[in-house]
Amino acid sequence: MIAGTRVRGKNCWSTQAQAEAEAARLATAGGCKPVLYSIQFHNDTGKDGKTPDVGNDEPTGKADMNYWDAENPNGTYYNFGTIVGPDSVAIADNMHNPDRDGDGKGDHEPKAPIMEMTVVVESLDAFTALMRNGLFNAQVWCVLCKGNYK
Repeated sequence: MIAGTRVRGKNCWSTQAQAEAEAARLATAGGCKPVLYSIQFHNDTGKDGKTPDVGNDEPTGKADMNYWDAENPNGTYYNFGTIVGPDSVAIADNMHNPDRDGDGKGDHEPKAPIMEMTVVVESLDAFTALMRNGLFNAQVWCVLCKGNYK
């Protein structure tokens, strides 16, 4: 992803297999080099205060991320994972909210904890283990066309 872009999960699916099928469809349709990524998060009440962060269309597997607010009572807001190899995922964890000016408040979200985002490459199993340990309770798999980050 390009620094400074906001990808809010516009083309997301409930499972990795569904997202892979969509990526194959987009690649076959032409004009798209699909990038597969996942968002792990805490699915509770979304940004409107009443709708869940994510809703799923059961027949299609399409995930509706319109209400996602990235808040998590466990402290870690979300993980982004991008498939970078057959069994490798580049993981960007946490919200990037540094205190560069030293005022004791996060620069991006003053009410949120001060934290630095880290990026590591892990196995797909290690990435999915984050779901099993209870840090997050929801995961979606998303597809975007390389170069089209809108």
